Amino acid sequence: MRILLIRHGRQNSPLCNVDVPLAEEGRRQAELLGERLAGKQIDAVWSSNLIRAVETADIINEKLNVERVIREELKEISFGDMEGLSDEVIADRYEDFLRARSKMEKDLTYPGGENAYDVLARTLPVMR
Repeated sequence: MRILLIRHGRQNSPLCNVDVPLAEEGRRQAELLGERLAGKQIDAVWSSNLIRAVETADIINEKLNVERVIREELKEISFGDMEGLSDEVIADRYEDFLRARSKMEKDLTYPGGENAYDVLARTLPVMR
């Protein structure tokens, strides 16, 4: 079995991890990827239930016409207290955290959110 992990297309908000639709550019990105994947042996298209992920997957699946599965557990990492904030506010308010995270020395949990281990614990059972 081969699993292709695809990030959603460009969303229409500059704020951190808000549940919004795709921008026009994101819809076009999904269309192009659907065209590129057409004809490949793909059995299903899965996504989280976030609006931008559903929209991306649905656009791709217009070209594939395969089983479509939506699972909440496949959401991206929770950025916790940073969600809904602008990059500028995050840079100011979470400067110490961002500095520590940039060193990539350990799996840091986002303030009020998740770390990579949490995401794996949530998503792997679904993927299996």
